[in-house]
Amino acid sequence: MIILDTNVLVALQLEKHPLHHQAVELLKELDEYVAIPNCVMVETSLVLRYLTKDDSFVSSSLKKLVEDYSIIAEGFEVIHPAALEYFQKFKKLSLVDCELVQLHKQLGARVFTFDQELQKELDS
Repeated sequence: MIILDTNVLVALQLEKHPLHHQAVELLKELDEYVAIPNCVMVETSLVLRYLTKDDSFVSSSLKKLVEDYSIIAEGFEVIHPAALEYFQKFKKLSLVDCELVQLHKQLGARVFTFDQELQKELDS
């Protein structure tokens, strides 16, 4: 399983984003099950809304993501308790990044990200 980070999804949705073509090419090459955690969908909607100020664009972007990829429902907990502990220790990572680290550890999923700090933690 591959999990996509917010920055990959934002780059994918915004054609003028400097990493747009890299995100498109990355996703073309994937032949594994690709999933997006709920918390990443929420964060993606917030970032897209902030960058575009266009609710219609955000809505259509999220609809396309839901149609194209599986959405991981983490259950009633939006964030795993272990991710909260991790967040307290690693100030360079967002809470959503800490959740991705936990999903990587618990599910053995590969996380695709352009975030160097997150990638360092995933590789450790």
